[in-house]
Amino acid sequence: AVQSVTLQAGTYFVETWAGDGYTQTAGYNGRGGYTTGTLTVNGPTTYYIYVGGKGGYPTSVTANTWTFNGGAIGYPANNASYGNGGGATDIRTIGGAWDDNASLASRVIVAGGGGAGRNTSYIGGHGGGLVGGTVTYFSPDQTGGPSGGSQTAAGTNTGYTAGLTLATLGKAMTWNGSTLTAAFLAGGGGGYYGGGSGRVAGGGGSSYIGGVTN
Repeated sequence: AVQSVTLQAGTYFVETWAGDGYTQTAGYNGRGGYTTGTLTVNGPTTYYIYVGGKGGYPTSVTANTWTFNGGAIGYPANNASYGNGGGATDIRTIGGAWDDNASLASRVIVAGGGGAGRNTSYIGGHGGGLVGGTVTYFSPDQTGGPSGGSQTAAGTNTGYTAGLTLATLGKAMTWNGSTLTAAFLAGGGGGYYGGGSGRVAGGGGSSYIGGVTN
């Protein structure tokens, strides 16, 4: 859930760490990003802090849902252990639901979430950086993707969009309730822009430092 703090005038050193994506085998998930900077406050101001959820293994799947703060929900089937992407962590000047558009537009710093992975062959993309990581390996039926989010666009997955809600500002690509290209899905990470999801691994979300200096 969102947390808040009211800061007095001054300069503050801030750090944010995002959620890791899920992995069946330790070490092969995309790791959450890290951002840091100096926040300058001109007068008493309330800031809202959204700490991204860690990508877990879904016991049930609901269409068009995300982990807290934008990580995609994985779709496990046929005993394939693919899970959720990690949520982003950010600081905002407008509160409310994590996916409220006005709230997302008020973010001053963001750490991008990591994408889900599985093993040495299917490694999720790390959270950004200004650009989220593309998965290290991906299934040969997924030409070109899935990619991480950037400063201006969400991650994509060329040829693997059936059954998916495309990634956007703050949200990774997730299941939309209809038939997937393949029977399972690994979630991308949330971020400034979310990462692409994929059949066996997900891309990382992008980070953002536009509201801080240094």
